[in-house]
This record gives sequence, C-alpha cells and structure tokens, in this order.
Amino acid sequence: ARDGVDSQICNTYPYLGHLGLYGFTKQCLDEFCALPQSPLENIEKLEQLRALYHGKSIALEIVETKSLGIDTKDDLLKAQHYVPTTYM
Repeated sequence: ARDGVDSQICNTYPYLGHLGLYGFTKQCLDEFCALPQSPLENIEKLEQLRALYHGKSIALEIVETKSLGIDTKDDLLKAQHYVPTTYM
C-alpha cells in the first residue's frame, strides 16, 4: 500500500513492482475515465486496478528486470544518466 494503509490484502499477497504502458482508443479512454475508482486502486494507486474491478481486461507480463520510474523532473534527470545522448 503506497499510502501506508494496513490491509489484509497487503498482508496476503507479495509485492511486485509495476511499469505501466497504457494504450486506449478514444472510446475506451472515455469509458475508463467515467468509471469510479475501485477500493484496491485507492490503496495501490494503480489505475489498471480500476479497469479490472469493473470487468475490463488488460494484458500484462511479469519480468525479472527492474525499471526506473520517471514521475518528476529530478527522476528524469537521474534517468538521463542511463541513456546515451544520441537518443535525446
């Protein structure tokens, strides 16, 4: 639980990291945005849990590597150290 919420779900299932890549049609995105947040989405802060809660399907893959999260300008600056300048 990202907000430190104590939950039986958190105590039962192991933590897995998350890297989300989302692709939507406009109609699907409009439908998704109209859905209310789910209880687990509120705990985990992962939008795809809203889709699952409301019966939508998603694709996923479990991988062994760890990714970098880029959520702030500081995160971007840190990530740029890993990317050759020819890609920027």
